[in-house]
Amino acid sequence: MIYTQQLKELLNELKLAEGKNCLLFVILDKSQNDLIEIIEPRGFKVNRIYLEKEVNLLELLIKWEETPENTVYLAHGLSNQFLWVLGYLNLHRDLFYDIKRPVIISGSEYEIGEIARYAPDLWRFRSRTYDLTEKKIREKEERFTMSLAELEPMYYILPIFEDEDEEKLKERIKVDEYLLGTVRDDYKKAELYMSLAISYLKLDDFERGKRSFEKSTEIKEKLSDKKGISINYKRVADIFLWKGHLEEAVRFYSSVLELNPNLAEAYSRRGAAYDELNQHERAIEDYNKAIEINPNNAEAYYSRGVTYTDLNQYERAVEDYNKAIELNPILAVAYYNRGFVYDKLNQYERAIEDYDKAIELREHLPDDKDAQAYTNRGAAYAKLKQHEKAIQSYEKAIELNPNLAEAYVNRGSSYSEIGRYEEATRDLKKGGILLLNSERVEDSTEVFSTCFDFRDSVESIDVAYCGLALFFLRRDKKVLSELKIMRIRDKILIKIFELALRRLENEDISDEIIKLEEEEKREDLRLLIRLLKET
Repeated sequence: MIYTQQLKELLNELKLAEGKNCLLFVILDKSQNDLIEIIEPRGFKVNRIYLEKEVNLLELLIKWEETPENTVYLAHGLSNQFLWVLGYLNLHRDLFYDIKRPVIISGSEYEIGEIARYAPDLWRFRSRTYDLTEKKIREKEERFTMSLAELEPMYYILPIFEDEDEEKLKERIKVDEYLLGTVRDDYKKAELYMSLAISYLKLDDFERGKRSFEKSTEIKEKLSDKKGISINYKRVADIFLWKGHLEEAVRFYSSVLELNPNLAEAYSRRGAAYDELNQHERAIEDYNKAIEINPNNAEAYYSRGVTYTDLNQYERAVEDYNKAIELNPILAVAYYNRGFVYDKLNQYERAIEDYDKAIELREHLPDDKDAQAYTNRGAAYAKLKQHEKAIQSYEKAIELNPNLAEAYVNRGSSYSEIGRYEEATRDLKKGGILLLNSERVEDSTEVFSTCFDFRDSVESIDVAYCGLALFFLRRDKKVLSELKIMRIRDKILIKIFELALRRLENEDISDEIIKLEEEEKREDLRLLIRLLKET
């Protein structure tokens, strides 16, 4: 980076603003690293903030008190959140008064220009704008502020696949509606209406979502923006796919393909919708078409592999996962699914290798897959009779997801294989409870039955608990007969057992059940009381 007069003045201003509120805009045509390498040797600590996906600049800045006094915030990546971020910052500009650290917002000439247009109150709050590009320095900063770019198509990155809570979505709606009152550029208006559509659809407000989508598309039709119309349909299709409205997703992806028949991604994702609808042949046709259009489409190979897995065509699935991994070596779900297929093919060592790789890349795994990868690896170890390693994997899975029933059940099974019956019954009881709470009644019944089968191997409260749960779920009097000859050490379990016997004699025990419910605080025993009540 050239050491210009403006750069010198920026460094001087940072020194004067140390420990104070100071908002600066910097126009760059180089990497942020170049600026950081100049700032930090001057005694500053740069706290870099890249605005991507759900990163909220203000939520990070209000933690300024946790930083040393020589901190300088450097935010960049504004265009990833256009236009929403501009309206949001403009509405909450007063927060910058409270941030006693210099804040630099850097970006291209276009990005900084958009701040001047659509966040005018924030713009006025700035101390100064510095142009550190290699272009000739402007004689007057005001000329930059007033310069207007020609209208041209633009398509913002909208948060379609991100999980957002209701409060955040309503905040975005508020900002978008505010910006619609200030924006004159029709291309931007269309994008703002589309942003509203996405937020409303995420909130399941389909009427408003449809209305906003139609307004956006109507503007783009008047602008003859065929590409923008196609993007709109794809955005809505993606939302419907993400939310599980599969028929609607298929309909909108079909509209996309009418407008743009060579869009491989649309074929690939429509194929995913067909697969979820169990229309596997149609899914494969779409994946084939996506691959024909773009032979380097890792997503299409991966998704076709998923469909072949669903059809139990494991060798074909492995071929597709291999190709997906070749094209995208950090595609963690491809390793995960190939591990699953190798397990089905009884190739347990290969399965373990793939689960190891998926775990190594777990930051790229969907949230529900990281703990499951450890569980599946544990199951592969168990099939190789390596139960100690299996237990270690299950322990990691439980650490990541304490409510993963399968991990407890499998660990219980491995404990039983090495004769550690107390730990086995404890885990089987826990797994059975989690399954029952998730309404998987048949699965929970089988687990409670397995646990109760260890009554001759270990005498524990957990076995008695599983026996009682098994009786309530199966209404099997033989289970009660077995319980009669067991020593039950917990007073509440004894009471529940006695009440169950009296219920069999058609006694009215409703008052005693109510009393038990009021007194008992342990969740596992409250579940048994509920089962007794329903018997």
